[in-house]
Formats: sequence, C-alpha cells, structure tokens
Amino acid sequence: MFHLYFPAFLSRTSTHSALCVIRLSKLSNLFAISLDKRPLLSGLVVAAFFVVPMIIVYAIMYIPFILAFASGAGMNREKLITMLIGFGIVDLFLIILMVCFHTLLMFSFPLIVDRNLSALAAIKTSAKAVWKNLGGVGGLIAVNFGLMILGYLALCIGLYFVIPVMIASTVVAYRKVFPANEYTNFDPPPPTAYKNI
Repeated sequence: MFHLYFPAFLSRTSTHSALCVIRLSKLSNLFAISLDKRPLLSGLVVAAFFVVPMIIVYAIMYIPFILAFASGAGMNREKLITMLIGFGIVDLFLIILMVCFHTLLMFSFPLIVDRNLSALAAIKTSAKAVWKNLGGVGGLIAVNFGLMILGYLALCIGLYFVIPVMIASTVVAYRKVFPANEYTNFDPPPPTAYKNI
C-alpha cells in the first residue's frame, strides 16, 4: 500500500494546508479518497439549481408535443408550423431567462471551493456580486458568447480553443470581484511522505 499526497484547494479561512490523500490498497478497491465532502455536496446542490429547472421546463414543454406527434394525431401543415413557431418563441424566452438565472450563479462553484461557503450562501453571495458588477459580467457574457459563435463557425473545432479562454475569463472575473487571500500558508508535506511512492 502506498499513499499519494497532493494539495487540495485551500480554504480562505484555513490556516493550514489541506491535503487530499489517495491510498492505493487493493485492485477491487482501487482508490479510496479521503477528503472533505461538504464542497462536493454544496456543488451538487448548486448544480441542481442549474439542471433541474431546465429538465422540468423542457419536459413540460416537449413531452406533450412528442406524444402528440408520435400518436399520429391529425396535424395538418399549418398547425404544425404554428406549433413550432410557438415553441420557438417560448424557447427563446426560456433561453434568455435561463441565461439570466445562470449568470447570477456564475461565481457559486468558486465560492464553495475558495471561501468554503455552503450552497445557499454561495448562491446568495454570487447573486449579490453579479448584481453589483452587472456591467462587467454582462460584458463578459457578451464576449464569451461572441467567442462561442466564432468557435462554432470554425466547424466546432474552434470550441476546443475557445472554451479554455471562456473558463479563464470567468476565473479572472472571479478574482477581480473576490480578491485572493492575503496570505497563503501552504506547507508541503514532509519529505518522508514521499518515500513509498
């Protein structure tokens, strides 16, 4: 059995380094990870705020349409076109609504990791920060949208170059809004920790 140590993301309030330990013990239990589960659970709660509303809205919207179409209900061309235009308008409205909602949550995940906040505290803090910096965040979303369109126009191959830039721009925006901790007290593990690797 050997241990592999690596630094985890440091909490703003911690005065010591956080280490994540991976122990390789048996082939059946390849990796046993011991780490703080609170950020993981908080991240899942925030992810649920992103995903669950979309699933509910699109299920309510599209399942009746698919069932009506699959059952062979007599729809002439005019009804079908009218229904598709109506779905397109509702889709456009929902896309704008979800982009606004997701923009309010854009700093939630970094706040959970960096500031060790709970899910609801991270959502509230992120929403307040976005409202106070609405012009800059709106500009960031517009630039990221433009980059995404350019990536699609490059036959989607450009997305491989654009997505890291979009993520990095969000990280820079997060650091502008939430400055880093004044001190980083990270003590690496002692040299004896590496002797069995």
